[in-house]
Amino acid sequence: AGCTATWLVPEGHFITADEAAAKAPVARVEGPTRALLVAERTALNILSRCSGVATAAHTAMELARQHGWQGRVAGTRKTTPGFGLVEKYG
Repeated sequence: AGCTATWLVPEGHFITADEAAAKAPVARVEGPTRALLVAERTALNILSRCSGVATAAHTAMELARQHGWQGRVAGTRKTTPGFGLVEKYG
């Protein structure tokens, strides 16, 4: 709706505790005020969902690596209905 987003960190970047505590921005969004306000909650919910999935996957991989597992996780079959594309590739 006339908004543009500029990502300030590369895809897959792990946000450190220090970055989170400093509330370091990950993106800049610009556009008409009305369009920003209309899209804000949905965009934040989607970003939060993707972040949660990525954090859970990272935590599981760290635990597996600590126990010597050298495999690779390519994807899962179980996704939230209507959110599969976002959860697998978001």
